[in-house]
Amino acid sequence: MKCDEIKDLVLLEYADDEVDAGSRKEILSHIGGCAECKAFAARVRKQAIAPFEEADMQEPPAEIWQNIQAKIAGETAMETPTLWERLKAGLGLSRPVWAFNAFLILFIALAVFFGQNNQSRELAQNDAPDIDVLAYVVEETEFDADVSDGFGSDIEAYFL
Repeated sequence: MKCDEIKDLVLLEYADDEVDAGSRKEILSHIGGCAECKAFAARVRKQAIAPFEEADMQEPPAEIWQNIQAKIAGETAMETPTLWERLKAGLGLSRPVWAFNAFLILFIALAVFFGQNNQSRELAQNDAPDIDVLAYVVEETEFDADVSDGFGSDIEAYFL
């Protein structure tokens, strides 16, 4: 590790005995070989840790804890927004923009619905058999009644 990393670990974790065994081993081996980091660790110990080692543990008065708990409970109750507030805050849109978007979505949905309704009516009307087409097909179809085996079409007569 580099000196800057060791100094950060010494200041943040090693001084409070919150460093894991692997990191502790690396810090100790680095401090053993680096005079600058060794002096830094000694200064941290002397200035940040030693003054508090012999200090008495002070308990704050009960009313202070009650005030803290009341404020935390009040903040928690105030911080619970409704679903609508979360949606509005998440999208960052004002009320007129929401109204316009709702109207636009409703308009598009109605246009799609009525557009499909008209298409289905047109298809239903177009699906009715066209009498002229059927009459033409019947007129143009010639049945050969002279075929001896009774199949009645030219293609059948050809293959038989």
